[in-house]
Amino acid sequence: MLIEAGDWIWNTPVTEYIPELADVVNRRDGKKDPVSYVDWEAITVGQLASHMAGISRGSSMPDLSERDVSSLTGLPGLSGSDVPLCISQLSCNRTEFFAYVVQQPPVVLPGTTPIYSNDAFRILGYIVESISGKSFAAVLNQRIIEPLELRKTSLLSENMSLGGLPPDTNSSGWMQRGAEAAAISMVSTVTDLAIAGKAILTGALLSGAQTNRWLKPVTHTSNPANSVGYPWVIYSGGGYPDTSMIDVYTALGNVGLYSSYIGLVPDFNVGFTILAKDSSTSPDLNAHTGVIGDALLPALTKIAAIQASTNFGGVYSSTTLNTSIAVSADSSPGLAIDTWISNATDFRATLAALNGIGKVDALSIRLYPTHLTSKRKSISRQAFRAVFQDKDEFADYGTATCVSWLGVDKFKYGGASLDLFIFEVDSNGKALAVEIPALKVRLEKQA
Repeated sequence: MLIEAGDWIWNTPVTEYIPELADVVNRRDGKKDPVSYVDWEAITVGQLASHMAGISRGSSMPDLSERDVSSLTGLPGLSGSDVPLCISQLSCNRTEFFAYVVQQPPVVLPGTTPIYSNDAFRILGYIVESISGKSFAAVLNQRIIEPLELRKTSLLSENMSLGGLPPDTNSSGWMQRGAEAAAISMVSTVTDLAIAGKAILTGALLSGAQTNRWLKPVTHTSNPANSVGYPWVIYSGGGYPDTSMIDVYTALGNVGLYSSYIGLVPDFNVGFTILAKDSSTSPDLNAHTGVIGDALLPALTKIAAIQASTNFGGVYSSTTLNTSIAVSADSSPGLAIDTWISNATDFRATLAALNGIGKVDALSIRLYPTHLTSKRKSISRQAFRAVFQDKDEFADYGTATCVSWLGVDKFKYGGASLDLFIFEVDSNGKALAVEIPALKVRLEKQA
C-alpha cells in the first residue's frame, strides 16, 4: 500500500475506499450517536494501521455464547438471533463482516488512545484490494513474498504443510478464518521473518525516507516504556536518564496455541524473531523479549562504543595551524570532545561562554551522527552535530527532562554552524580527517 499510494494515505478517511462504510454514513443522514455507532468518516487509514481507530476488537474473537456457560452464573439466556453470523460460524464473508461491524459500538473515541483490533486490519486488507484492484493474497505475494523470496511464508489457506502442526488443528488456532488474511491468517518461519526484518531495516522495498517515517511512534501508552506506531508496538529499552533510550520496533501476535514476535532495533541495524507454541495456551513472549532486551541492548551499546572509539577516536590536527581536537568514546552516548584548541586558544572556554556555562570543566561536548552521508569514490563524508551541555546544570526539579535538542544548530559564524563536524571516512569505516566549516579548517587524524 505504501509503495503504490505513498504514505499520504494515512490521513485519508476509510470511507473513500470502503463503500459499505460510506453507505452506512449516508444512511444515517448526519445523525450521529458517538456512544452507539462509529463515526467512520472521522477514521483514517492511518488510525486503522496504528491502533488508533477505537473500533471493536474483532469478529473473530471468542464469544461466550459458543461455550458451555452453565458454570457462569448471572448471564441471561440468548436466542439464535442474538448471536451474529461472524460469531456463530467458522467464517463470514465480506457482506456478513460489514453487517456485523457497523452494528458494533466504538470502544473509545477514535484518535484518543491505542486499542488493538483485528477488524481494523481486516478492513486494511480490503483497502489494499481497493487501491490495487487485486486480492490481498495477490498483493502480498507480488509485493512482499516474491521480491524477498520468502519461500516458507504464506496465507494459511494456501499452505498447510509447514510448521509444527498439533493433533487438533481446530482448537489449536491453526485453522483460522480465511477471510481475515490481513489480520491473523499467515504462517511463516524465523528465517523468513529475519529476511523481512532485514529488508525493512535496509529499505529494500520502500525508500529510505518512507522507512524513516514508518519507523516512528504515533502515540504513547500508559506505560512510558511502550509506544505504538504503524502498526508497531515500540518497546523503549535502556536506563534513561543514566543511559540513552533504545527503541525496539516490534510486531507480536498470539492465536490459539501459537505466538510470534519480531523486533527491530534501527539504532543498531539489528533485530530478532521468536516463534513458539505450547500445549495449553499461546506462550507469553513478552518475558522472552525482556530477557533478549536486557542482554542484547547493553551488549550492542558496548560494541557500538568500541567500534566508535576504533573508527573515530583519536587526535585530529591541522598541518598549518595550531588547531586540534581530541575525540573519544566512553559509556555515554555519542563521541566526546575532550580537548579543542583553535588557533592556539582553548576553544572550550569560548564555547562555555557562548552557552552561559561558568566553569569550563563543566562543559560537555558530545558528537552525534546525523545519518547524512555522501560518498566520493572510496571515501565517504559523514556529518555529525555537537551538543553542548552544562554538567552542573540544575536538573528540572529532579525530573529526567532533556531539552538539549532545542539547542542544535543554534550558533552560526559566517553562516556556518558551529556544531557541524564532517568526518572523512574510508571504505573500512575508519575516520581519516574531520572538517569544521565554521572554523574553516580541516584536521587530519594522527596515527
